[in-house]
Amino acid sequence: MYRWSRLRLPNGQVARSAWKEALRPLEKTRMSRNVKLEIDGTTCYGEVQYFTQLAIRNDGPQAAWRFRTVALVSLYSAPDKQLLELSHQTVWSCTNQGEVGLRVVDVTDIQAVVAVIPHRPTLPSGVTEDRVFVVEKTGLDVSYTGVFAEEDDNDNEREE
Repeated sequence: MYRWSRLRLPNGQVARSAWKEALRPLEKTRMSRNVKLEIDGTTCYGEVQYFTQLAIRNDGPQAAWRFRTVALVSLYSAPDKQLLELSHQTVWSCTNQGEVGLRVVDVTDIQAVVAVIPHRPTLPSGVTEDRVFVVEKTGLDVSYTGVFAEEDDNDNEREE
């Protein structure tokens, strides 16, 4: 099994992995291993451990191998519902589930790299605990940022 540490997403971002980032000194860590995912129609967030390919054998008369590119991701918990509601769906405060949250996902489920910021809030329930909140880079949902300009027919005429 081979694994690798980074993957370029369709939006141009590069998602990295905890596997290699943990080997770097803190001042050289890029912290781009936290990602937004769409799994079974649900938005969730997680920390990429590493990327790899799985070999899948197709049985039948023309047996052959095909490869599926996946990521091992440690998913963060669902957000605190009360805090999410009080913040008008803007503060996604969750906990790191560690090994319990490990899941293999298809890389096409990864939508963007996000920031995950540690904080220690007092939740509406009165509990104070170590959590993280997610910050997304705005504007990544715009896939085409080029400018379309129509040619003016008069610009193509030559003066004689």
